[in-house]
Amino acid sequence: MELLYVIVLLVHLLLLTGTVILVIRHAPKRRNRQPETGALTSSGAAADKDTREEDADQDIFDRCCNYMESKKPYLVPSFSLDDLSNAVYANKMYVSRCINNIYGHNFRHFVNGYRVRYAMELFKMNKSLRVTELADMSGFNSPGTFSLSFKLMNGGESPAHWCARVRDESISEGIPGQGLPRKKEEVQSRSKVPS
Repeated sequence: MELLYVIVLLVHLLLLTGTVILVIRHAPKRRNRQPETGALTSSGAAADKDTREEDADQDIFDRCCNYMESKKPYLVPSFSLDDLSNAVYANKMYVSRCINNIYGHNFRHFVNGYRVRYAMELFKMNKSLRVTELADMSGFNSPGTFSLSFKLMNGGESPAHWCARVRDESISEGIPGQGLPRKKEEVQSRSKVPS
């Protein structure tokens, strides 16, 4: 009823003065109704919605991780958010949001994390690989990008320094076939020709 009165008043003013008057009217605040017994309150409904969204985000993120681990698409330098989204049957905006919310970093950092871990495993299997070879074999477009990503994931340690440290550790442990022998018996056992 109140709104009708305001409209009628505005029409009369318009007819009399020929000018348009802009009236901003705020709606009166509604009182909160008491929820029925067993009904969700608005905060409970919001919490339930948040839980459902978190569960959906976690599901998408889990599908992304499973795909990354099983298919190793990160080894392809041109692997993109579109590729991952298509593989997990989800919208790329949802995939990006899930990675940001759960992993805590963007898609590029997520993929480069897999690449760096793969490069580290490659090096542990073959300690004669060079940093440029590791970068190329693990899906990086350039050794510079590999180095930056490696430093981010490993507390600022460069890939060259890490490789040298791992080589030194394997030498000091005397792992057969890895570096110089540590004991006289190892020298003798390596020099014997099997009969």
